[in-house]
Amino acid sequence: MSSAENKNILLNLKGCKLTENGSQLNENPPETLTVHSALERCVDYIGRVDIDFICALARVDKAEAFQSLKGAIYYDPEKSCFVTAEEYLSGNIMKKLAAAKSALEQQAETAKTAGDESNTRKQMPDDWDFSENISALEVVMPPVVQPGQIKASMGSPWIPAWVYRDFIIALIGIRSASGKPKISVEYIRAANHYIIHGKKHFTDFTRAKLTYGTERMNAFEIIERMLNSREIAVYDTYIPYGKEQQVRRVNKAETLLAQERARQIAERFSFWLFRDEPRRSQLLNYYNENFCAIRPRHFDGSRMLLPGKDPNIKLQKHQLDAVKRIVHSKNILLAHQVGAGKTYVMAAAAMEMRRLGISKRNLFVVPNNILEQWHYEFTRLYPAAEVIVIEPKSFTPANRNRVLKQIIESDCDAIIMGYGSFSLIPLSRGERERELNAHLAQIAESMRSAVYSDAYIVLNRFASRIEHRLQKLWEEEQTLPKGAVFFDDLGIDTIFVDEAHNFKNISIETKHGSLPGLNPKGSKKCDDLMAKLRYIQRTHDGRGAVFATGTPITNSVSDMYTMQRYLGYEHMDELNLLEFDNWVKMFSEVTEEFEVEANGIGYRLRRRLSRYYNLPELSLLFSDIADLYFTPEDDKRIPHKVNYINCTVPASESLRKYIEELAVRAEAVKSGSVARTEDNMLKITTDGRKAALDMRLVNPEEPDNPNSKLNTCVENVFRIWSERDKLTQLVFLDQSTPKDGFNLYDDIKQKLVLRGVPADEIAFVHDAVNDAMRTTLFNKVRKGRIRVLIGSTFKLGIGANVQNNLLAVHHLDIPWRPSDVTQREGRMLRQGNRNDEVMIYRYITNGSFDAYSWQLLENKQRFISQIVNGDCPSRSGDEVDEVVLTYSEVKSLAVGNPLIKRKIELETELQRKLVLKSKHERAKTEAAEQLLQLPAKNSELLKLRDILQKDMLLAEQNTGEGFLMMLAGENYTRRRDAGERLIELLAEHAFIREEKRIGTYRGFKLFLANDISGARRIFLLKGSGTYRSDLSESAMGIIARLDNVVNGLKTRLEATLGSIERMEQDEAELRSESEKPFPFETELTELRRELKRVNGELGML
Repeated sequence: MSSAENKNILLNLKGCKLTENGSQLNENPPETLTVHSALERCVDYIGRVDIDFICALARVDKAEAFQSLKGAIYYDPEKSCFVTAEEYLSGNIMKKLAAAKSALEQQAETAKTAGDESNTRKQMPDDWDFSENISALEVVMPPVVQPGQIKASMGSPWIPAWVYRDFIIALIGIRSASGKPKISVEYIRAANHYIIHGKKHFTDFTRAKLTYGTERMNAFEIIERMLNSREIAVYDTYIPYGKEQQVRRVNKAETLLAQERARQIAERFSFWLFRDEPRRSQLLNYYNENFCAIRPRHFDGSRMLLPGKDPNIKLQKHQLDAVKRIVHSKNILLAHQVGAGKTYVMAAAAMEMRRLGISKRNLFVVPNNILEQWHYEFTRLYPAAEVIVIEPKSFTPANRNRVLKQIIESDCDAIIMGYGSFSLIPLSRGERERELNAHLAQIAESMRSAVYSDAYIVLNRFASRIEHRLQKLWEEEQTLPKGAVFFDDLGIDTIFVDEAHNFKNISIETKHGSLPGLNPKGSKKCDDLMAKLRYIQRTHDGRGAVFATGTPITNSVSDMYTMQRYLGYEHMDELNLLEFDNWVKMFSEVTEEFEVEANGIGYRLRRRLSRYYNLPELSLLFSDIADLYFTPEDDKRIPHKVNYINCTVPASESLRKYIEELAVRAEAVKSGSVARTEDNMLKITTDGRKAALDMRLVNPEEPDNPNSKLNTCVENVFRIWSERDKLTQLVFLDQSTPKDGFNLYDDIKQKLVLRGVPADEIAFVHDAVNDAMRTTLFNKVRKGRIRVLIGSTFKLGIGANVQNNLLAVHHLDIPWRPSDVTQREGRMLRQGNRNDEVMIYRYITNGSFDAYSWQLLENKQRFISQIVNGDCPSRSGDEVDEVVLTYSEVKSLAVGNPLIKRKIELETELQRKLVLKSKHERAKTEAAEQLLQLPAKNSELLKLRDILQKDMLLAEQNTGEGFLMMLAGENYTRRRDAGERLIELLAEHAFIREEKRIGTYRGFKLFLANDISGARRIFLLKGSGTYRSDLSESAMGIIARLDNVVNGLKTRLEATLGSIERMEQDEAELRSESEKPFPFETELTELRRELKRVNGELGML
């Protein structure tokens, strides 16, 4: 934003002027604020620290302001300005510490020169002490991660190529008479590819052929494959009988041997990497500086005024904090739990950014079916807001240019459109090609400087792939009418995307091929959003996107990569994590497992992301772009009380026999005696779930069991329907959806109707086949005309706002993913539900997979929450994809092994203790930071105490038996006369902008002034301090309010003395908190040992 724009924005505040350097001052500052309060007001009004503004508000000079704000503001040498402590003591602490030490050294050098003329830093006092910066940064410095905690894979992007060269030399035992072996490792960043040069001279070494290699794949080839994320597999080629083309088939024996060698190499690398100096120190310093020294910033928006907002709508603390974070961040993900009020947060942030001139034109991209709902909530929060809503029916090809030109010509506060309309706005060809052309230019530069021919070949091959993508773009380009309006013509400054998890399917470059849950080709919708975002970010200094979702992780932890690529593009590029393969090598592990081919002949390799590592660092990187709010179980909910009810039903004899059959099937799958198309663990898990739900789903001849989960659910639904008039219920069932023939949806409805529930009060969400029908259906549920709605997670769990009268949610079957549980229950646990107490039913069949599957889901959800919240208690964890049971789990459940129950109990308790430890360490750091600010705050409180004591004495000396007020040179002895004269003076000076002395009252000088915004008139009483009194509509009311201010000095003094006393107590408590050891360390060690023993007995190590 230009300085001219900044001045225009500031001049919009009435009663304000600008100093020569462009800072905002109020000619009529209101009551004296404490310096800390003035700082908060300053940041809220102008979005930054301005010392002149703070001095004017607090009525102090700069020296006193700096003294009072010690620990609350710091001079940032990298930004050349003052920033708040919450900003300075967050982010990359190690880099800031290095900058502060450098600034201290430069300051010492500069002080040696006469006049110190080189010090031109804006607003910085000559004697600013950078040692205070250093001390504060050292206190909050995150703990250093040690070598044994770091998972370093071959090809990790933070490890320099020379390290891999030295490792190869040590591993293979290469020696050279000159001391410099003719071998090197080159990393070509433009192609994200490693090449080992000179390896042909050493392939006949025993270690290369036998120790760490095989007859079919030597050690150099294995290492190169590891560095480049390529599969380690040996293939045989043959020509099938009657065919002409060759076919490849995995050689299982040779592949297993090569994979074992790769495992040995990886182990040797982990052992070698941090063993010797100076390599150890160099790598540790780099890793900690870039990945571990990040301290998340905490935003406090509780004092934000939000001009224009409906005062009757009170935003919650987490919403205000999020608004402030959006305003002060480049790009952000609102990862708030379902129903936490993200719509209001985005609307308020958009209006604030527009008010401050940060974002003049805001575009909201929302699901098509909630356009009207978005418009309603936006204008409800900001009644005077000018909002343009783009309806799909008005965005036809014939009208499209007219609508887009309307956007260009408007000066509205927000534009709201659906996903479909957004994707129809074309980005100009030049912008769509920009990223690819830039990549081609980077490759061309690398090709010009390539020394080795194999590097040139790699780059040429990579350039061909990019050219192919360009060609595809040209082929898909639609013919546009003459004068077409492009997205880049609209002047959009910020895009707000609601339900952003719908855009996770971006195209990526990867050498991993096809991984479960990963589509490298992506989707046009997601790539279109990415291209438009990159245009906005490129033209707006890196900022321009606000995403919102209640489920940031749905299928896989790798969903975090997608959000980081959208919102943290520059930082990811700086860390060389933009490429998905690099992100995987940093945070994940790809495992390769053999599966029987579909035809039952031979094997194939199946690759999957199985485990995640360096999780605290992943959480820190994610916290850089994500604002997280997931209410803990013991915190306040919406609704306030949630009753979880587990309805357990006995297993029938036929179900027990069926589960024994499943164990036999699992044995066959494990042994490989059955083709994967015939049977696999996913099929076994699914059949087990169906049987636990209702045996008729696996055997149509089975009789209807009156004690089944389904019939138990029917009884509960009917009971609630009959007892709680007008209230509604949701039944979630992903199995046996409505179709011809027998299905559980119809079965439930028939049973409810037989019990007396009117058929028109029961509905299936599947019957609403378009957006209009869904809107009508959900409206009927909100009004209580439909009281039982049955649906699947996919159709009912997302985008259904039916919470108004919702009393109960029934999980008739078990969802596949943790995010499914969140979305299901989020239909009810959200703002707008009129019930203070609600119920969530879970149906569990004893002796089946149910209880264990629920526990797995809960553990995975806990793992997700810990990662995104930064409370991850361990450094590694398993993937969180669909809950498919393993052979060991099926076998243990089939025979009723009690160790399964013990395993669940131990895992739950271990996670609880680890979370406590994580929170304990965080609390210690917070306590240490607060200790830094106590001296300055105490000094300010002592000053305030002295002022209040003097003014109380002044009031006592000037308070007699009768009333006396001097106004405009005349004395008034009657309250009403004085009040009426004050009303006259208000009218006489209605348009003044300066403070106007109008009289004296009880020893205080009486002034007429404006409040800080310039929008309201107030009275000021001035003694040693300045005190504000609001106006009243009556003469007597005005005098009463002035008396209340003077009489209230005693209360203010008592509160100040109480604060001083509490501060002494706080100091002792904070010091104790910052040094407190974790009380459960011994229990943690014992829990880990016991869990390892149980897993060993279960065969799950």
